[in-house]
Amino acid sequence: MITVNTALAGWAAERGDNIGLYTCGRTAVIDFFGVGSWRNNQSAGTRPLLALVGGDTWRTPAAPSEQLTNVDWELVYTIRPC
Repeated sequence: MITVNTALAGWAAERGDNIGLYTCGRTAVIDFFGVGSWRNNQSAGTRPLLALVGGDTWRTPAAPSEQLTNVDWELVYTIRPC
């Protein structure tokens, strides 16, 4: 599962909206605003694909991985977990 969070202070604050993404091959539209965090705790080595506003893409580091602060969700359009 990859989890995204819009908490301004990052994951540990557990504020904001959280969504869990589970299904491989299914793309989720992300309509978050502001900054937050993400956690990738899928099967080891799995790398979700994020489509960014403007057409660029980015793959997270392989699971298990996380970024606890400073994720600008306004730049992310979709996430495909695996």
